[in-house]
Amino acid sequence: MTDTTEGNIMSNNTITLNGIDYIPASEAGPKVESSKSIVILQRGWVFIGDLSKHGDEFTLSNAQNIQRWGTTDGLGQLALSGPTANTELKPAGTVRCHELTVVARLDVDESKW
Repeated sequence: MTDTTEGNIMSNNTITLNGIDYIPASEAGPKVESSKSIVILQRGWVFIGDLSKHGDEFTLSNAQNIQRWGTTDGLGQLALSGPTANTELKPAGTVRCHELTVVARLDVDESKW
């Protein structure tokens, strides 16, 4: 079923209002409990901070540049277990980047940070 009224479109699983597509919550994927994330950017930059997204831009507040993981099991260990004695973090303030520069994002166990 498709209904169009003044540019608004409704189909089986999507409603478009004022150019914005809406889908059922059951199709939106899991809710992220923590806003703190590790973000891998182009050129090898790796940051951790409080992540938010506005349009096509990501903002990492209270960001730190991860200069040395200091782990034995990779970056995932850092996300799940927090920094080790060998991890090197450098203050980075607020980091802003375009969404197309993000290679990957890792949710972290915020209680470990």
